[in-house]
Formats: sequence, structure tokens, C-alpha cells
Amino acid sequence: MIRHILTIIWNERKANGWLFLEYIFIFCVLWFCCDYLYYMGRSYLEPKGFNFENTYYLQMVKSLQKSMEEEIDEPALTTQVLDRIRRHPEVESVSISEAAMPYGNSYGTGLMVQPDSFYIGIRDRRVDLSFFEVFKLKLKSGRIPDPGYSGQEEEILLSPDTHKSIGIHNGTPYPIEKVIRLEHGPDKDQHRIVTGILCPVKDSFYDRYTATMWRVKPEGYFTLSNSSITIRTKPGISKDFPERFLKEMRTQLSLDPYIFTSITPLQKMEKDSLENYGTADKLNSVYAITFFLIINIFLGVIGTFWYRTQARRGEIGLRITLGAKPYEVRKMLYMETLCILFFASLVALNICIYLNKYDLLNSLGIPTSNWNNIGSIPLMKDQQQMCTLLWAYLQKEVTVYLITFGLLATVSILAVWYPARRASMVQPAEALREE
Repeated sequence: MIRHILTIIWNERKANGWLFLEYIFIFCVLWFCCDYLYYMGRSYLEPKGFNFENTYYLQMVKSLQKSMEEEIDEPALTTQVLDRIRRHPEVESVSISEAAMPYGNSYGTGLMVQPDSFYIGIRDRRVDLSFFEVFKLKLKSGRIPDPGYSGQEEEILLSPDTHKSIGIHNGTPYPIEKVIRLEHGPDKDQHRIVTGILCPVKDSFYDRYTATMWRVKPEGYFTLSNSSITIRTKPGISKDFPERFLKEMRTQLSLDPYIFTSITPLQKMEKDSLENYGTADKLNSVYAITFFLIINIFLGVIGTFWYRTQARRGEIGLRITLGAKPYEVRKMLYMETLCILFFASLVALNICIYLNKYDLLNSLGIPTSNWNNIGSIPLMKDQQQMCTLLWAYLQKEVTVYLITFGLLATVSILAVWYPARRASMVQPAEALREE
């Protein structure tokens, strides 16, 4: 039957040519929409490492009225503020950190990895012990460093990047479990000993996992002016907690020269980050384009096949006269549609891979996903790692292809259904007389 359908498609190649070209163009545009939405959806479902439920950020602002010449006991102020927050009956835990809070400022540093002596760039987060309680960070192996450790070499934790590594060494992702020490210089006080591995973390669902160094510091290390205070409330706290906490604690936490100004849920900060970085606008644009394409596909295909079935009424009437059942006629028209779509999708897929490989759409400001494509995969000495990356890439391409093809096929079948049904119900004598 497939050979017969292919023969019909070839014989009707002039009429099918425009439909074939239309399918190629629509498939290309819809492929990039599905690719972007699939990437964002998969990223959203990936664990962020941080648990933002019931977490809040407290903002402290330094007053300008304080004389610059007056000395301020920053460690004492910090301890006093944190102790007052801990005593609040609805607070489960409180933390202070520097360049570590999601959606905040970040530090980056270059370090030498031992035992294989190569340099990498890594994110530098500085936290107190309570930070792991506030955000429910999970330790995969080893132990959490002691902030009071008096040794010359600082103890740290590491968390891996997307490839479960700390970076690329000799063209291959370097497993984070192999790292025993990071060195910033020749002095031992610049050496950092790895005591454990944390789960991978990312600030927001659209980010990628980044290799991170966690330096656990005592509370006296931090100052209110350069640090972030975050809290986790006890379960079952009412939604008006931020307003009540601000009202109750504004005076208690406003210790000269610092003023407690606001408390913000981390989940709201995540939502705001989508708008600030334009991610929400990009998603809305892709949604609008996809919806527009589906409507136009439906209207275009139903119009094309209405004309084609009307033009082939004589052929369809003859088939019914020779004993073909109405459902067999409809099945033939469905198969014709899917065959044309399939061959058009193969051409379109090659165009999409070419455009994605050379990053042409992104250079035009069109939102695209952040997958690693074949052009960006390094040549690796480790063939197993290379095969793993290629397999992951092929899985992504096949998944996006199937989603796009399935969506187009569904819309096409719905559009063909009514013209095919009318054509299959035609009276043979009437169709032959018109022919």
C-alpha cells in the first residue's frame, strides 16, 4: 500500500509540491519552538539543588547618616541581628552568606586543580553552617567543613557542573570526585582541601549547573553591608508572614547604622528574575508563535486538501465503484498526508541542524535553547565520554523531532479529516458524471 501511495504522490507531484515546501518551512519554525520549549520544560523539571519553599531574603541597608570616622563593631552587630531573628517563634533557621544566595551577586576565581595540576574557573560561594539548613542542600559524599578549623589549608565543599565534573581537562570533563585540593598560589594558606561533594546547584530553572566551591565561614567573617541574610520559616506559616515579620521586627533589627527595609520570598525573586532577564517574554513569544503556526497549519492544510479532494472526486468515485470502502479511502488520504509530511520533515531536520550548529538564529536575537550541539562538543580522548555526549545530543534531537512531527501530524490529520470524510461519502455515479 505504501508503494501505491508513493506512486500517487509522485503522479500528483505538481499539486503536492507547494504542500511539500509549506511543510518544510513550517516544520523548521515549529522545530525551533518545540526545541526551546522542550529545553525550558526539561530545565524546569531538573532539581535546582536549592529548596526555595518557605525561604525569605532580608534586606539590610546601611544608613548614610553615620559618620565615616566612627568605628563599627561589624561582627557584634551581625551576631546580634542573627540572634534576634533566631528568637522569632516562626523562624526555623537563619543564615548569612556572601555571593552565595540565589539571584544575588556572585564571585568567580581561577584555581589549580590537584592532583593533575590544571587551571579552571569556578564559582566562589561563602556561607555559614546554617546556609545548608535554610536551603536544604544535600551532601552527596564526605563531610561539611568545620568553620572553626584552625589548620593552614582551608576546608571546602564542591558541587559539579552539568557533566558532573569540575571543568574540562585535556578535552575531557574532569570528574569532581578526583579533586583533592584547589590551589590559588604557592602559599599553603591559599590551598583548599576538599572535604565533601554537594549536589549540583543552579540559581534558577533556566540556568545550567555550574562548578562551585563552597567556603564555610564563621558568622564573625560576614558583615551586614556585604552579605545576604536568608531565613526558613516553620511549616504551616500563613502567607501574610512577610508583612507581619517586617512590622514586628523592623525596630529590633534596625541597629545603627543598619536599617531593616524589606523581606522578600525567594520564589518571588525567581519570578522577578524571569522578567528581568527577559525569559518570560521569550517564553510568551514562543507560545504565541507556536499557537499562530498551529492555526495556520490547520487552515492551510484543510484548504489544500479540500481542493485536492474536490479535484480527485472522479478518482475517488471510481475506487468506491470498484469496491473500496469509505474508511479505506480516508485511510489512503491520511497516509498520503503523513508521507508528504515525513519526507518534508527529513529535509527540514537537516536545515534545522545546520542552523543550530552555526548558531545563526541566536545571532539574530531569536530565542533558542542552550543545548550543546555537535559543533560545540570538544574532541575528546576519552571515547566513552564522547559517546555519552553524542548519545545525549542524539536523544535530544530525536525527542524534539518526534514532538514536532507528532504535533504537525496531529494537526494535519484533523485538517484532512473533514475533506476526506466528504470525499469518501461521494456517490460513485455523481462523481463519475462530473469527471
